[in-house]
Amino acid sequence: MRRKTTQISYKKDPAKYDLVVIGTPVWGWNITPPVRTYLQENKDKFKKVAFFKTCGDSKNKTFPDMEAESQSPLATLCVLDKEVKTKISQEKVEEFCEKFK
Repeated sequence: MRRKTTQISYKKDPAKYDLVVIGTPVWGWNITPPVRTYLQENKDKFKKVAFFKTCGDSKNKTFPDMEAESQSPLATLCVLDKEVKTKISQEKVEEFCEKFK
């Protein structure tokens, strides 16, 4: 809720990829601190991004916050907690992936 960042480490340079797909669970209607940190540290390296999130309520402002930390996404995907183990989530994921072909 405080929009904090944290220390993270990663090995892959996002500048080497045409598309980086970034996902987050939603904590207190916000991006998690590690994802916020990753977006801030790499915003100038992304060629294209896509976002996905898992959450209990799709009315949060996670995607606009992620976009503000990086750039406009090529696609977005929201899977609600109640959909995770259903056919709905599978269909949503397939539709999301189709946007990258």
